[in-house]
Amino acid sequence: MSRTVAVIRGGPSSRFAESLKTGKAVGAALLAKGFRIIDVVVDQAGQWLRGGKPVTPREATRGADVAWNAAHGEFGEDGQLQRTLRQMNLPYTGPSPVAGALSLAKHHAREVLARAGVRVPAGIFVARQEESSPEAVASAVFRAVPMPAVVKPATGGFSKGVTVVSTYPELVSALTAAFEAGQRAVIEELIVGREATVGLLEGFRGEALYCVPAAEVCLPKGERVLSEAAKRAGVKMVCPGRFSEAERLAIYDAARRAHEALGLRHLSRVDLIVHPKRGVFVLEVNGNPELGAGERLPRAIEAIGADLGQVAEHVVGLALSSR
Repeated sequence: MSRTVAVIRGGPSSRFAESLKTGKAVGAALLAKGFRIIDVVVDQAGQWLRGGKPVTPREATRGADVAWNAAHGEFGEDGQLQRTLRQMNLPYTGPSPVAGALSLAKHHAREVLARAGVRVPAGIFVARQEESSPEAVASAVFRAVPMPAVVKPATGGFSKGVTVVSTYPELVSALTAAFEAGQRAVIEELIVGREATVGLLEGFRGEALYCVPAAEVCLPKGERVLSEAAKRAGVKMVCPGRFSEAERLAIYDAARRAHEALGLRHLSRVDLIVHPKRGVFVLEVNGNPELGAGERLPRAIEAIGADLGQVAEHVVGLALSSR
């Protein structure tokens, strides 16, 4: 019996474009597998659209057996969309409201991971206060965090708003920009090593939590973190990555423990850094990873002889069984 999947994409977040690409790729992959697809777009004002016409959420998903949550960032991962789908008693893919919001909020995720014994870079979380200028915050941070350091927004995609700073003036500038974009920022020590990315799938190929082979993310010359500037310059990915057996096992262990500590489900992507002497650190856990053409997880899936359609079909089955 063919199932109908409402693929929900877009949404009022800074990752609107990435979400449209994920939804388009997933919809096409599921259609090729024989599923019926309802394409639901949520515009940047929060209006739900079906066939280009404004409708209510219930009207947008009418006839669907399950929803694929292709919305990234705020709205798609902070619990808003999940609560709406729960109110309609419609099963959906990806994290629960609590797990999604937790993985999206980097400062909270860091705390949870550290308590679970997952290594994360040393760092602190700062919130903008009306009585404190960026200069005053930077002064306290400069004394507390070893330089060079990485400044990044407390929520959102890892590459957006990420800046490497080495001096006090650079820190002031980075915090000023971060506070213009939002009210909170995370400042972490810069760990220089080889970046790895791992996709995880629950119940896949006979494993409770299957790790897609760790890919190595190769940054352009002169770039030290996966920032927006690095992406524009061109990032290469080698899959499987050129890691030793010991490094590979350590990467998978950290990725699995991170997924479980945050209470994620169905699929996720964990980004890590491998220091030659200090070992493996988790940088970020993405509970609703990008699946558009050219993104890291679809490329890694191809490396195991699978395709997005097989993975999407499996994830839809997980969502239906967890109803």
